[in-house]
Amino acid sequence: MQEVNDVTWMTRTMLDVSLNPDPSQLPGGGTLADLTNGLAGFVLILALFGLVVCAGGWGLGVATSNMSWAERGKSGTIVCALAALHESSALTHLQDARGAWRAQERALQLTPEYDYTDRALTQLDRSTCLVYEGDAGAAAENAMRALAPLTKEHRRGIILMRAQNIIRALPAHEQARPEVSDLRDLVADSSSGGDE
Repeated sequence: MQEVNDVTWMTRTMLDVSLNPDPSQLPGGGTLADLTNGLAGFVLILALFGLVVCAGGWGLGVATSNMSWAERGKSGTIVCALAALHESSALTHLQDARGAWRAQERALQLTPEYDYTDRALTQLDRSTCLVYEGDAGAAAENAMRALAPLTKEHRRGIILMRAQNIIRALPAHEQARPEVSDLRDLVADSSSGGDE
């Protein structure tokens, strides 16, 4: 009987462990965060410079009927736009809401309107930042603005997964908010079978 009690106590103790990664608690964590932000800024400047150069090459290639330049310029433009998008995602997951917000603005400016996946993911990153900042209502409303215009088919996969993560990240006392309930209903409808 003592062994059962020991196992029960050990199980309860192991389940009671919580982990809250916080780089600011590390010695030199603030300096590391500053260096990371500086590096991210440098990368973004290079990406924007690359975007301008590549878009110029693309346009020049098309204007002169040089398809090699046009294709290289087009590829470079897409790569640079994706770099800005991934910076936004990385800063969001590092919980650097201010840096992520700026990167999200740039990513949305660089991402074409027809690219629903990258635009939706950037908007959902913004919702995640709002969750980190404690604004559950704005997070849910922003996620709804990102998801509602999409077809049910377009809301599946990674977009649906990110939306579910936003809902799960909201504190329990915020789950009853009407905005959160609306988002949960849309996500549940998106994950059900069939098409719109």
